[in-house]
Amino acid sequence: MFQYHNRDNKTQTKYNISIIIMLPLVILLLAWVSLKMNLIPVTTLNNGIILTNEVKLSKLNIKIINKDALTKSKAPLKLMLVGCSNQNKKLCKDVIYKTGQVIKALGKNSSNVLRMYLVNHQENRDDLKLWKQTKNYIYAYDNTKSLEPSLGLSEWPEANVFLVDPLNRIIMRYLPEQTGKELLTDLKRLLHNDALMKYKH
Repeated sequence: MFQYHNRDNKTQTKYNISIIIMLPLVILLLAWVSLKMNLIPVTTLNNGIILTNEVKLSKLNIKIINKDALTKSKAPLKLMLVGCSNQNKKLCKDVIYKTGQVIKALGKNSSNVLRMYLVNHQENRDDLKLWKQTKNYIYAYDNTKSLEPSLGLSEWPEANVFLVDPLNRIIMRYLPEQTGKELLTDLKRLLHNDALMKYKH
């Protein structure tokens, strides 16, 4: 009787050890499957620069030229491209082109991103023809240079792109070299999460 009880205890101990070893492996397997099947929403943006100052777009002292484009749009996200000085026009053209390609790469989600082109001199309205090549845009200028102090910057951020979230908060900054694949990756994540939230509600 004693030997049978002892054997039963050994069997139970082996069973418990097996569970302890297998449980983390099962959790890892489930996490991997969920990630592959996009069951886990990705909530982090890691390709741009996170802004420490929380500033709403409406708080910037800027003049929007085509306000109707802003009021009619139902896009949850906005991209604000900052214009260049005359000596850096090519840099802005390159960023305009790259962000245009990013929007196209979003496919059916391209209408969920509204673009804004912001310059710091009224005379730079000539740049409007660069931006009008795309269908979905806002054009604005900042004669008072309110952008730098509002965002805690020391200088005008030429050819930078700022991401504005559904609550109209300016949340991320992308340098010119980050306005291609890096920007596209973050936009896809945000739009994917937005779709998940709408589906859940």
